[in-house]
Amino acid sequence: MSRLIPIWLLFSTCVLATEPKFQRDVPYAEPNNERQMLDVYAPPEGKGHPIVFWIHGGGWQAGDKTDVKLKPQTFVDKGFVFVSTNYRFVPQVTIDVMAGDVAKAIRWTYDHAEDFGGDRETFFIMGHSAGAQLAALLCTDERYLEAEDLSLSIVKGCVPVDGDTYDVPMQIATVEQRRKDIYRMKFGDEEQQKNLSPVTHVGKDKEIPPFLILHVAGHPETQGQSHRLVNALKEADIPAKAYPAEGKNHVSLNDELGKPDDQPTAALFSFLNRVLKESAVKAAVKKDRKLYEGTWRAVGLTVDGNKAADADARKITVVNDANGSWTLHSEGKKVGEGTSTIDPTQTPKTIDLTTTDDAGNVKTYLGIYEIFETTRRLCFAPEGKPRPTEFSSAAGTDVILVEFERI
Repeated sequence: MSRLIPIWLLFSTCVLATEPKFQRDVPYAEPNNERQMLDVYAPPEGKGHPIVFWIHGGGWQAGDKTDVKLKPQTFVDKGFVFVSTNYRFVPQVTIDVMAGDVAKAIRWTYDHAEDFGGDRETFFIMGHSAGAQLAALLCTDERYLEAEDLSLSIVKGCVPVDGDTYDVPMQIATVEQRRKDIYRMKFGDEEQQKNLSPVTHVGKDKEIPPFLILHVAGHPETQGQSHRLVNALKEADIPAKAYPAEGKNHVSLNDELGKPDDQPTAALFSFLNRVLKESAVKAAVKKDRKLYEGTWRAVGLTVDGNKAADADARKITVVNDANGSWTLHSEGKKVGEGTSTIDPTQTPKTIDLTTTDDAGNVKTYLGIYEIFETTRRLCFAPEGKPRPTEFSSAAGTDVILVEFERI
């Protein structure tokens, strides 16, 4: 499949500054097929906008990407790119093929994100009803994105809305015979049912993103399914919450997402804001951890206001790993080791150090740091003393100031 769509066609229409950039019916697969197209809504200015990727519902046999009501404008007003996709239906294709269609649409969006101001590394995958099952499946079964040379790491959050098939065998077991037959026709035999159930694929260390699962309050099926998936995610140490939408039904919960006074909408944006903040912290930590990695020589050392001779300072080296572990050496001999926790979002950046010397004595220090490609500074005090707020060491403070150069 060619991914080289002429992107300048996307936004060639003149728009008002307050309106989203919009392009309808963008093909994400070849040959062109109306069921394999997507719509893009983007803020008129800026770059690095997180991307909300929406999957419509319709029982895996109906629905359209245009059934989005207020969502595009609401998300764009909040600084998101909003993408809504079509996919093929049963009986023409199976549900796993539908999920593959959605993965292809995500791949197209990833490839062209920068052209409409999106951040290709920050996707939120959402969907309603059948789209909720597909969203949850894409965010738990990594094989669909991997088939498009992507990983779950680009997905920062998943928001399924009122789905009833996160555990397909459980759903089939709880409904009347007529509906059992319909589900079996769509989902296949028991092995296929399990394979298309998001709960089957939940596991630790798979980069599965946090989940917010919206459902109609008190609905025996979607509430039960939501809690089933939440419990599976929590057992795998994945942040997850089910939100019961009071006073809603299956249609209104979806249609009213985006209204200013809508409580599920408020819960949704609270989730997005929290995840984005946490993601920004993780990205900043990862960046500084990468800078820390390597061997550093001390070029300046001041302890409680007393500056060591430069020659003595240069006897000290530290070897840092990217995971926060480090070893301390003096004249080439290891004299201690420890771990560190950093927060690059603070001003100044903060660091907590836990050290263990050769005798097994453990101490904790609170400090601040700054780091560049070839130099860094570290200023810290023993636990029980105030954390330094500037890079200096005065007599009587027990503060240690160290300056390093990369070897």
